[in-house]
Amino acid sequence: LMLREAIKNIEPFATALRLAHKTGEFTKEELINELDDKKFFEEESLDIEQFYSFILEWLLYAEAIHYKGEEKKFYKKKH
Repeated sequence: LMLREAIKNIEPFATALRLAHKTGEFTKEELINELDDKKFFEEESLDIEQFYSFILEWLLYAEAIHYKGEEKKFYKKKH
């Protein structure tokens, strides 16, 4: 619970959680586009797949969001 609260205000997790809250669900591409619009990525050679795995692992570890691998979508966690 503490970790879930802590990541709410830290990018890139804050953007992912805002997307989930706003739309109920989102894809990897939607998250990457949203972060790119915010100029989050400074490196042009960033490994997007590795970055995506990092975000996914932490969001799931913090139990902050649901993810359906077969659909490759994030879902707002229902409390």
